[in-house]
Amino acid sequence: MKMEQHETEEHWPPSHSILDCLPWEDVLFKKVFPNLAVQTLFSLRRVSKQFHECITYYFQTSKCLNLSRIAARCNGVAFQIMTNDNSNLQELNLRNSKDWLTDELLVPVLQRNGRLLLIDISNCTRLTNESIRILALHCPNLCRITLRECIWLSVVAVTNLVLHCRGLTHVDLSGCWNLNDEAVVTMAMCCQQLEFLSIAKIYGVTDHAIANVASYCRRLKHLNMTGCWRVTNESVILLAEYCRDLKALQIRECRDINEQSLCKLREKNVKVDIPKYPYTIVCPLTRSLQRLNVQI
Repeated sequence: MKMEQHETEEHWPPSHSILDCLPWEDVLFKKVFPNLAVQTLFSLRRVSKQFHECITYYFQTSKCLNLSRIAARCNGVAFQIMTNDNSNLQELNLRNSKDWLTDELLVPVLQRNGRLLLIDISNCTRLTNESIRILALHCPNLCRITLRECIWLSVVAVTNLVLHCRGLTHVDLSGCWNLNDEAVVTMAMCCQQLEFLSIAKIYGVTDHAIANVASYCRRLKHLNMTGCWRVTNESVILLAEYCRDLKALQIRECRDINEQSLCKLREKNVKVDIPKYPYTIVCPLTRSLQRLNVQI
């Protein structure tokens, strides 16, 4: 009996790990690892040499890297481990990496990944316009860029970006205070495929910029002008006339825009982020006071 048991044990197959049983690229990389947190991937990387090799290869071949949820807990060393040997990235989300992301870390990644289509570096306060310059030079196929609260962003950097990346369809510049009409006009002229544009809280934007957006960006579907208090009804009338695909308009804090122009958009079922006010009641009273030269 003991002899039979011994002979049976000799024919048992050696133990295998999950990495031996599942195809890495077809199963683990596509179905499993994308659903794991980055912290989990780094923990697996320390399990064994085989897991280390597998996770390293996964980082090298990944097309998407999203650190937005763990930006506050990430650091430069971890970022380099995930990106140093990767030249396949198409989507890069580093939103809120304000404590550690610098040009020295980001520039080499941009230089290696010329097929990048999407990037989000919102609120990355330690970056400079040098990163935008490198992005423009090396990633000409860029479609979507989000730069919310990048207060360091300059007119020259935006101009350089749109001259090289003319296929942009989604641009978010909310809170980039240093920009002005010149940057928006150049973007409108160069990026006529724009479908989404946010210039919220860029206080220097006027009707001149929006008139050019309306004229050149006929495919525009969503425009955010929140806080652009210099913009008036004149711009909205042009948007209603030329941007026939427009679906949403954000104009909170735009004090000189009212139902005189908005009614035309509402008739086309454009979603406006302020309630409808009875312009026909207020406007005649205002004109009467102006004629009487009443001072309040």
